[in-house]
Amino acid sequence: MKNWRTFARGLPAAAAIALALSACGNASDPPPYDPIIEMVAVAGGAFDRGGHMVTVSPFRIGRFPVTQGQWETVMGANPSRFTAQLGRPAAAGESESDRPVERVSWHDALVFANRLSIREGLRPAYEIRAEQGGAWTSDPGRWGAVPNAADERWDSARIAARSDGYRLPSEAQWEFAARGGGEEGGAWTAANSGNMTRAVGQLAANGLGLHDMGGNVHEWTWDRRGEFPDAPQTDPVGPEVGNTRVFRGGSWSGSEEGARPENRGDLVPAGRAANVGLRLARP
Repeated sequence: MKNWRTFARGLPAAAAIALALSACGNASDPPPYDPIIEMVAVAGGAFDRGGHMVTVSPFRIGRFPVTQGQWETVMGANPSRFTAQLGRPAAAGESESDRPVERVSWHDALVFANRLSIREGLRPAYEIRAEQGGAWTSDPGRWGAVPNAADERWDSARIAARSDGYRLPSEAQWEFAARGGGEEGGAWTAANSGNMTRAVGQLAANGLGLHDMGGNVHEWTWDRRGEFPDAPQTDPVGPEVGNTRVFRGGSWSGSEEGARPENRGDLVPAGRAANVGLRLARP
């Protein structure tokens, strides 16, 4: 694993300081920290999307959606609606910290991904122009407050070159993983969820060993919403312009049909909903 101090030497002074501060928990527990998200290696391959073949290169993706406990470990707060504090406790025998985090915007997801990467000594995936000065930076501390409405600077986020850090999967990556080699796995939907999120990993995994891809919460992807091209593609990442970002998968409040791998929805990047969470990927 890459040492955070080695990475810091290649950064401007302010960014290196911010990196050190964000990575350190206390003097007795120095960074980098052990990974908190279990990743599954996906060999890549091809699938048929509306009569056109899409090829996906190898990548890694989380075995489970990001949980409330993981989010709070990195971000220091829990934005979820489904908590005991808000009168929506976990189902009997389930842990609240193991429920998927929700009510996170696409912008929130970028902050989480970069903070987690820095925490583990990885090169962060996302760059946004700094609030002051306009330079591209992967330090979330220089991005300013997460917007609650459309924001051109945040909406123009880009993927940093040579990054090995956490990121949202592309639509193509997500769908390939969700198909699970023909075994889609179990799904929490309105038919069986009890009208709430459920602790991750309880239902059968799909053919790749991934849980909850068909339900529990919708999951943000990197891509903007757009029509799929009428041609074969390799590692597509969606259109370059657009007002919304795509989420995939079903949810605790949706139908079983809506949990199919090919189904897609979208939301403005600043939008937050109690049935939308995330799952992270890595190269």
